[in-house]
Amino acid sequence: MITGSEFYKVMCAMAPLYFAMFVAYGSVKWWKIFTAEQCSGINRFVSVFAVPILSFHFISQNNPYKMDMMFIIADTLSKVMVFVLLSLWAILFKSGGLDWLITLFSVATLPNTLVMGIPLLQAMYGEYTQNLMVQLVVLQCIIWYTLLLFLFELRAARLLIRTEFPGQAAGAITRIQVDDDVISLDGMDPLRTETETDINGRVRLRIRRSISSVPDSVVSSSLCLTPRASNLSNAEIFSVNTPNPKKFGVTEFVNPKEHDKPVQQVIAEMTNGGVDRSVECTGSIQAMIQAFECVHDGWGVAVLVGVPSKDDAFKTHPMNLLNERTLKGTFFGNYKPKTDIPGVVEKYMNKELELEKFITHTLPFSEINKAFDYMLKGEGIRCIITMGA
Repeated sequence: MITGSEFYKVMCAMAPLYFAMFVAYGSVKWWKIFTAEQCSGINRFVSVFAVPILSFHFISQNNPYKMDMMFIIADTLSKVMVFVLLSLWAILFKSGGLDWLITLFSVATLPNTLVMGIPLLQAMYGEYTQNLMVQLVVLQCIIWYTLLLFLFELRAARLLIRTEFPGQAAGAITRIQVDDDVISLDGMDPLRTETETDINGRVRLRIRRSISSVPDSVVSSSLCLTPRASNLSNAEIFSVNTPNPKKFGVTEFVNPKEHDKPVQQVIAEMTNGGVDRSVECTGSIQAMIQAFECVHDGWGVAVLVGVPSKDDAFKTHPMNLLNERTLKGTFFGNYKPKTDIPGVVEKYMNKELELEKFITHTLPFSEINKAFDYMLKGEGIRCIITMGA
């Protein structure tokens, strides 16, 4: 039977904890003492500094050779059973999901034993319970928190793929490579995805840190797979004089001179509203505007690669931006020479990248002016200059 003194001890342990929670909630929700930015800073301080110090204080007192094995086994079995049942529910039932699995597993098996659990158990059962809770915290830090980190990264990876490859497009991904300098996929650090598609339609996805200062910077390479089914897999603005563009994988070629309406309107009509991705590579300001205005409202992304003249001005109607189109730029393809150039060389050596297709002319050094003429007229892509005797 619970006596009055025992109830008093429990209330004495609970009151300070819940009073602090009440004051913290009220200071933000009702009294507006702290702003959202200040709360974010406090949370970061607690997670990065306060909780690790508190955990170290308790864990350092634990003797691993004197842990209660029966207690540890019972706790581990209970967590495994809960995790298995929640996993089955998340897989077999539509009402479940990874988000619910993470939330319910955390709430059901990983209570805040350091802050709330130890004071309450000491009040109810005595001092010896502190040692048991410390043993649980040791295993939580080693095993269960690591499992949760894995689940969070799995969730972030799913969201990333779902965002970049909606619908059935994700089914074509056969390989995902994450660079070593990517700490997490949770979106806190700017990331970019690069995709390559082989001749069989299989997609290789690479996730890397972006060198852009803009959050959510995601720049796809010109070989990207279109997430949505479309008549045009990509829209790349070529010069009308580009020699034989279809050998570069172009399935449709639109010559603006053959139409009495803007080329962006022609492309939008061909693709039922616009393309998903467009890549401009000419440096022509008019081509840049066309590349942006031919993408689809809501999710279309235009990437500018060419370098315009210093006096050019990009002009478009503000509604194109309000309709949630995205305009991005890239400098040298955002390539990191130390890590990326060896990969390009390897692809060329393995015949995966056919650079010879880009060579349209080979001229001696004495005819270098003719090479400049080809470039200015748009008749050459890459010209090889031989240094003959």
